[in-house]
Amino acid sequence: MIDVPRIIAHRGSSGRAPENTLYAMRLAVGEDRAGGLELDLQRSADGEVIVLHDETLDRTTDGAGRADASDLRTLRRLDAGHRFGNGEFRARGLRIPTLREVLEAFPSTWLSLDLKQGDPRTEAATIGLLREFGRQGNVVVSAESAAVAGRLARLAPEFPRFVHRRGVRSFYVRHRLRCLIGWSTPGESLQIPVRHGRFDLARPRLIRDAHRRGMRVIYWTVNDPDEARALFARGADGIMTDWPGRMGEFADRPG
Repeated sequence: MIDVPRIIAHRGSSGRAPENTLYAMRLAVGEDRAGGLELDLQRSADGEVIVLHDETLDRTTDGAGRADASDLRTLRRLDAGHRFGNGEFRARGLRIPTLREVLEAFPSTWLSLDLKQGDPRTEAATIGLLREFGRQGNVVVSAESAAVAGRLARLAPEFPRFVHRRGVRSFYVRHRLRCLIGWSTPGESLQIPVRHGRFDLARPRLIRDAHRRGMRVIYWTVNDPDEARALFARGADGIMTDWPGRMGEFADRPG
């Protein structure tokens, strides 16, 4: 199985600082001792891979409209800290980063990269950058969409992938029915919530079944240290959290 960090910062230390900014990432890896970063990827109008969760700019910046309708130069003018908290990060120079900047700033940090757009050009550009920086050993890259995940598997089979949404559903159903023999996993990293509606996804048997199929199990989004402790006791491999600094006692890598 692939190795993963125990503590993965969800969009950086996004409880403390504006999500998906280099500032939040540096807080996570530096002060908060996160072993990895979970980031979201979009594409600008001129083909740059940028780190942004939403397709639109309205929620996290002082801009508006679709991100892929603006070129990188225009996106660089936006304030990525404008809407965080009570405005304490406004006009502090926080910008939407590019994937290239992240790879340059964090050459050895484990990354989980979630491609949001379903655009083959974004997928090709992302894989091109990861190959350029030699990141095959410490990254998982995929998307919730099964179609995007399938294209990535064909485009870059050397990169580990997290399991897409349809694959998660298939695994869970087969796990419940106890019929996983012959089931082929679509990824090496099972990144799931602790619960989905009335379904508990953190049962020890589910984690054991995932391990038997060669998958690491990572839960999101876990911000309570007591919940993290319980998950690790059940066999979880890692958690994604907005507050990695609260999880310092778990920051060592799994044995």
